[in-house]
Amino acid sequence: MPRVCLSSYSFTQQSVPSAKFAGLFSSHNSSYTINMRSSLSIACGLALTAVASAIPTISVKGSKFFTSDGNQYFVRGIAYQLVPEDPLIDNNQCQLDASLMKTLGANAIRVYHVDPTANHQACMKTFADAGIYLFVDLDTFNTQIEQTSPQWNQSQFDAFAKVMDEFQQFDNTAGFFVGNEVLTTGDGSVAAPYVKAAARDMKAYRNSKKYRNIPVGYSAADISSLRPNLQNYLACGTNSSDALDFFSLNAYVP
Repeated sequence: MPRVCLSSYSFTQQSVPSAKFAGLFSSHNSSYTINMRSSLSIACGLALTAVASAIPTISVKGSKFFTSDGNQYFVRGIAYQLVPEDPLIDNNQCQLDASLMKTLGANAIRVYHVDPTANHQACMKTFADAGIYLFVDLDTFNTQIEQTSPQWNQSQFDAFAKVMDEFQQFDNTAGFFVGNEVLTTGDGSVAAPYVKAAARDMKAYRNSKKYRNIPVGYSAADISSLRPNLQNYLACGTNSSDALDFFSLNAYVP
């Protein structure tokens, strides 16, 4: 079954009333490569969990996102990370931003780096209550797959798994990224098998832990010499166990 290799979403730059976020998604057609035009780095118990679970979960069916109540999900989102620190810890800030995002009509955020040992319950509930889903990167500055001398080792796997362990519990977690712009030149294609291996292993880990089938994807640099071969290599194919569930594209504009 084809994955998300027939896709077209795009971020569009918006003027927003908070310096912490910018770069709305807008949807085109019924598929989803996510073309980023702006990446402006912008005792919670059972009762809390019950409230947060009111939001439908997101999964992939064929080449589209769907909610658990049967509706197709179109991404309208914001790149949400102004600084390297985890933005999903300070709930006062999350509440301010979620309210503004909801007013703008956003239904998703993308966060690049998180601390899996921190408590994210309050912020995730705040965004869930606003109808906003999270796409989060599994890597960090220290564990990302590098284009030069790429590797995918046990230490990276363990670090990725910790992020997945933390965020799989939230119903408004919509997707995990195994890499962001790992390949940035035509010669960088040597790193592609490592990205695919990371996706394969993290999907297998997700399934072994009996987590919800949260989609696993990759965010690519807008390099014409790599498209569409990279997209097809990572996201398409007959073996769904090692294919990406979604492929996104970062297309930056001034």
